[in-house]
Amino acid sequence: MPKMTRPTLLLVVLAATFLIDGIVGGFLPPQAELSATVIHGVTIAIICYAWTRADAEVRGTLTPGRSALYAGLLPALGVPAYLFRTRGLAKGATGSAKAFAFLVVLILLDGTARYGIAALRT
Repeated sequence: MPKMTRPTLLLVVLAATFLIDGIVGGFLPPQAELSATVIHGVTIAIICYAWTRADAEVRGTLTPGRSALYAGLLPALGVPAYLFRTRGLAKGATGSAKAFAFLVVLILLDGTARYGIAALRT
């Protein structure tokens, strides 16, 4: 089996955080959901920052400007900005579309886990 690269491993960890968030969210009382959301948001930011740094390292390039910081602070804008800056227009657009599709899958994973747990509890 081929060895998983660090950027790929970070994406797997990101997916795991959405699954865990969905499972835990199914058990939390409504007043505790805000705290869980903040913790998950910070975790997402850290992973997105680490992913941009790891991706640049694997590609043998420097992370352009503050792209990793922007990806960590506001992943929905920072990750596409990083992709456009490191890959150019065509590959950046393709990468951004893939990142958006991955985000949709993660949101569905979180929601499915959350509602599945809620259905089992009722």
